Amino acid sequence: MAAGRLASIAYCGRTDLLEAWNCSRCAGVPGFTPHRVVHDAVWDLTTFSAAVSELVAAHPGSRLVGIGHSMGGALAQLAAIESKLAHNGTHTTVYTFGAPRVGNLAYQQLFNSFIDVSWRFTHNRDVVPSVPLQLMGFQHVAREVWEVDVDDPSAAGGVERKLLLCDGSGEDPSCHNSACYLGLCTSVADHLVYLGVHMYQDSDETSGEKASRERAAGPGRSEIALVVFVEST
Repeated sequence: MAAGRLASIAYCGRTDLLEAWNCSRCAGVPGFTPHRVVHDAVWDLTTFSAAVSELVAAHPGSRLVGIGHSMGGALAQLAAIESKLAHNGTHTTVYTFGAPRVGNLAYQQLFNSFIDVSWRFTHNRDVVPSVPLQLMGFQHVAREVWEVDVDDPSAAGGVERKLLLCDGSGEDPSCHNSACYLGLCTSVADHLVYLGVHMYQDSDETSGEKASRERAAGPGRSEIALVVFVEST
């Protein structure tokens, strides 16, 4: 990616934060160029899909990368499939963190067959990847990477982070599913941090009067976000 050019569209759940959003953590990404921030009040992806089509047209031959956390991870999957069907020649990659199950077995098979690369991260006993339940007919897409925190006094913070590569079924019984009692995990704390990075609102990401109000309101809250990048060489 460092040798290419990145442009992005962000799909956010909070309209009152869009004006002040500056993505301070994006500053370290070489060649990063925000393309558009989109809000779609009815969550039907129509506005977002139009923006993705515009982005792909502006960067022919680029690869499409969808990233999302929580519900944003579910939206990343849906946006990736829709974009792949609309732009079949575009290489499409999806990274999700703490995403719920989105569809049934037929959906899983469609996703796995159409999407070029998919990495679905889970963390310890995060509650969200365990819902909706498998017994309701829902199936996770591949391929899971399970992040497990192991107590280690010699490691920074006393915890060593291990990443376990799961099988290609999407429902590896030896990964996140193994930590869920009767199919349901219960940790909210594990949902809010992935790969050592917090997945909730950071007041440093915004500036001005709106950010001041957010800081006064208290600590960060979990946000729904989906970001789509194009990577061009």
